[in-house]
Parts: sequence; C-alpha cells; structure tokens
Amino acid sequence: MGTLFFTGKGDGGRSAFGSCSLSKSDPLFACLGDLDELNCHFGLCGVIAKKTKGVSTVPVDVSASLARMQELLFVAQAEVAFVAGSGGKETRVLPEHLHFLEELIQAIDRSLPALTHFIVPGGSELAASLDVARAVARRAERSLSAYPERTAFSQSLPAFVNRISSALFALARYVNAELHFDERRPSYR
Repeated sequence: MGTLFFTGKGDGGRSAFGSCSLSKSDPLFACLGDLDELNCHFGLCGVIAKKTKGVSTVPVDVSASLARMQELLFVAQAEVAFVAGSGGKETRVLPEHLHFLEELIQAIDRSLPALTHFIVPGGSELAASLDVARAVARRAERSLSAYPERTAFSQSLPAFVNRISSALFALARYVNAELHFDERRPSYR
C-alpha cells in the first residue's frame, strides 16, 4: 500500500506542531501558509518563465533567479517552523540570502529606466504572475510582523521577505521590458 495523504488528525480544527497541539487559527499557520502559498506562486512563475521566449539571461537569468528564491523560501519556512516548534531562536535566513536579493534588484535597476510613477500590474503573462507573487509576499510579510513570537526570528528574516517582494516587482518590470510591454500608468478616473 502507498503513502496515505491524510491522517484525519486535524479534522477537529487543531494541528500537531512539534510537541504541542495548536489551533489551526494560530498565527503560526498564517505565517507558514502565506510562505507556502508564495512558494507555490514561485513554482508557477518558474513554469511560465521556462516557456516564455524572448527574455534574455543578461544581466538577469529570470528562471535561475526564481529557482534560487524558491529554495531560499524553504529556508525562511524552516526558520519560522523551528522558532514555533521549539520556542527557541534559530537563524536560518542569513545576511548572504538578503545580499543575493539586493544584488538581483540592483542588476535589474541598472538595466531599466528609473521609475517615476505607479504602474498597473500585468503586461505579459510572466510579469502578471510575478505581480501576483509580489502581492502574496507582502501578505507573508504582514503575517510575519503580526506573529507574537516574531522577536525570536533572525534579523534577516523580515528584511528577506520584504526584499522578495521588491525583487518580484523588479523582475516583473524587467520581463515586461524584455518582452516589449509598455509600463502602463493608472488613469485614476
């Protein structure tokens, strides 16, 4: 018999986490759920990136950058889970992870014209997917900020999630520029 994909243990609205049982409404599950949803969006963006033709890998390899960011999200999820499960402090998101995102954003910024106005999300399919992921990253950032034991997180974790949303915004702009989609200003009408 194969692996069972359900246990039924959480049917009553509680879930085991480490050695304790928590309500599924615990802020921990909002943090982990938002990070998981973001990770899923990275998977979707990666699939779309691989089938999108016309995006250069210079100065930024979009597919490789997305794959690296997705791997780093697992690091962030592990830190949140460890802090919640053990009550201890564990640094998993490191300054070099933050540095990777900052270098990515800077490389994109150097290749694009300065942004002087708000832009409407969308354009190409890949950019629109990156925009959705960015919105989910912002929600994950809010969930982390609202988590009661957030002081046990590494200093790099909140900054890392903040930089992910900035990197996704930059990647969406980069993709649209590469694919010759004009940035559209909102009309405010």
